[in-house]
Amino acid sequence: MVSLFCMKDSPGTLYRPIVDPYEIRVLEIKPGSNDDLICCALHHCSLEFKEPPRKLTRNLELLESGPATVPQTKFGLLMNDLTVPIWYTALSYTWGPAVFDMPITVDGYEKLITKSLYGALQHLRQPGHSVVLWIDQICIDQKNNDEKAQQIPLMSIIYTRAVNTIVWLGEGDANLADAFDFLNEVPDLILHASAIRCPEDFTRLCLPVPEATTWAGVWDLITRPWFQRLWIYQEVILSQDITIACGGEHKARTRINWDVFTSACLVLQESGVAQWLNLKFPGPDPFTQILRLFSDRQGYPATKEPWPEQWLISPALRSARQSLCYDPRDKIYGLLGMIEIENNWIKISYHDSYKYSNLYHDVVVGLLKRNTAPLKSMLNSIDHEPLEGCPSWVPDWSKPRETAALGYESSSANVYNASGADKVYKFLKHPTDYQIVGPNSNALHIEGKVFDTIAVMSDVLSGSDIVLPLSANKDWIHCIEFVSSQFETAYPSAHGSVFTAFWHTMVAGKASSGMHPCPDTFAEIFSLLLDETTGRSPSLPGQTYSPRQMRPLGKGKLTIASLESRQPKKTFEEIKMAMRKPLKGRRLVKTERGYLGLVPRYSRVGDKIGIVKGCWMPYALREDISGEGWSVVGETFVEGVMRGEEADGMDKIVLV
Repeated sequence: MVSLFCMKDSPGTLYRPIVDPYEIRVLEIKPGSNDDLICCALHHCSLEFKEPPRKLTRNLELLESGPATVPQTKFGLLMNDLTVPIWYTALSYTWGPAVFDMPITVDGYEKLITKSLYGALQHLRQPGHSVVLWIDQICIDQKNNDEKAQQIPLMSIIYTRAVNTIVWLGEGDANLADAFDFLNEVPDLILHASAIRCPEDFTRLCLPVPEATTWAGVWDLITRPWFQRLWIYQEVILSQDITIACGGEHKARTRINWDVFTSACLVLQESGVAQWLNLKFPGPDPFTQILRLFSDRQGYPATKEPWPEQWLISPALRSARQSLCYDPRDKIYGLLGMIEIENNWIKISYHDSYKYSNLYHDVVVGLLKRNTAPLKSMLNSIDHEPLEGCPSWVPDWSKPRETAALGYESSSANVYNASGADKVYKFLKHPTDYQIVGPNSNALHIEGKVFDTIAVMSDVLSGSDIVLPLSANKDWIHCIEFVSSQFETAYPSAHGSVFTAFWHTMVAGKASSGMHPCPDTFAEIFSLLLDETTGRSPSLPGQTYSPRQMRPLGKGKLTIASLESRQPKKTFEEIKMAMRKPLKGRRLVKTERGYLGLVPRYSRVGDKIGIVKGCWMPYALREDISGEGWSVVGETFVEGVMRGEEADGMDKIVLV
C-alpha cells in the first residue's frame, strides 16, 4: 500500500467539482488502529502527465512485430501543485448490499459507507502513517450521474497508474487461512498435473486429505461474490501488481499474489482437482470465471494499450456478460477502460431517460454501421426473449447466457459454415451487404434464406453428464426416445443416417475441445451406449458397429465395463465433455423436411430455420406479427445443413 506523510489541499465541501478531463480524487486514510474512528481526506490529482514508456528487453521484443514498451508512470499529480506526485493503491472489492450505515469522516464530514468497504478500510489502515487509496464508492460522487459518466473513461488510466491493486474479499477464518497457505504451495506440490487420480493420489502428493477443512476454505475463497462482479474484469486486466487479501484474526496469512493464485487455479483445473471440488461442493463452477480472467489478462497487451473496438463484443462482452452489476448499462460502460472507442461515439449517460435498452441498441447499430464487429457476433449472442423496445437482433447483455454459444468462437469456422465457404470472411469487409433502416433503426435488411420449419420439439434439456448406470440419465433417455419416435426411416441428408445425425447432434458436430469437428471415434461409443440403454440392436436406423463391438465376450469385446479404462474411457470422457455445452437449455427438433437439430428453449413449433449471409450458424426465426420481417430466436444446429448445403438461392430478408 502507498503511504502519504504530508498533503495539503484546498478546503471546501466534501465533493468539490471535478473540472479537468484527467482529474480524479484519491482518499487519504489517516493513521489509526482497532476501533478508532476512521478519519480520511480527499485530494484531487491529475492523471494527464505520462512519462515516456520503457522499452521491454530484447527477448520480449521478439514476441511483437515491432518495439515493445510498457508504461512506467505510476502516480498522479496534485491538482493544487502539479509538481507534487501522488502515489496511490487501487482498491477492488464488492459493495455488498446497498446499505450505507457505517460512518467514517472525510475532511470533517460524516460519510456513510457499506459494511464491506468499512471492513476493508479497517484492515488497510496503518497505525503509524497514512495510506492513499482510490475507491470508487468514495472518490466518485455516486449521486452525480454526470460525474460518473465523466470518470468512466478514466478507469483505464486509474488502474494502470496505481502502484498496485488490492483485491479485498472480506473477512476470513482459519479454514480460509489454510486455503491461502495451500494455494501458495500448489504449483510446487503438483508437478505433473495430468497424472493425478482424485482423491487417491492426494496423500502421495502431500495434498490435504479429502475430508480436510482446507478444501472448504478453498471453495469459500473462490466462490466469494467478488469473482462475479462486472467491474473486476477491467480492474484485473489493467492492474500491473495485484494482491488478494482477507481480514479476520488470521489476516497475516490471508494474502496471495494474483499471478500465484491464478496459476494455482490453473494447476487445479488441469490436474482434475477442480472437477473433484465441483463434485464435492455442488454449484456453478467458479474455476471457469477465474481462468477466463487469467486468460484475458495474459492476452491483454503488455503495453496496457486498449483493445480495438471490434473486441467489445468478443472477447470483452462475452466474458463480462455472466458477471453481476447493479446497473445494466455497466455491462458496456464497465468495459470501456479496456476498449479504444474511436471518437468516443458510445454515449455515456446514467440519466433515467437513457435506458440500458437504448444503450444496447445504439452500440449494436454503431458497431454494425462502422463495420467494427461482424453480425454473427451479435446474432450468436441471442438466447433469450427479445429486449423490450429493441429489435430482436440486439442482444440483451443484462442477462447471463442460458446456453453456451455454438458459433461464437473464431474456431467455429473450422466446424460450421452454414452460409457457404466462399462467403464467410468476404462478408466482414463489405458493410453494404446489409442495411439498417427505419425511423428507429429497427429493421436490418440482409441477404439470407428461410428454408425449413420446426415440426416437433423435445422438452428442454439440462445438459447433465451421462453417468453409469445409463438408466439414471433422464436427458439421455429422453433424447433417444425422441429420435426413435420421430425418425423411423432414412435421414434426408444425402451423406448421413439417423444414427449419424443423432450422435452428431448430441455434440453439435464438435470435438471436446470445441475447435474441431467431432471425430469418427465417437461413433462406436455412442453405438454401445444406445444399445445398452434400449436393449435393442440396432437402436436407430443406420447404426454402425465397430469390429470391437462384434467380438465375442471375453475376446476383447467392447462393453460398458470397457468405459472404465484405457482408450474407451478417454473417448467416453471426451464425449461427455463435448455434450455439456450444446445440450443445456436447448431442445431437439425435427423439421418439416426431416432434419434433426438443436434450437433455443424459447423456440416454438412453426418457427422457421434460416441462414444469414456471412454467419456460420443457422438461426431459428419467427415471423413478425406485422408480417414484414423475421424475429431472431437464436442460433441452431441442424445436421445436414452446417456446411453450406442450403447456401444457394439466398435473397433479401428483413430482421426486425
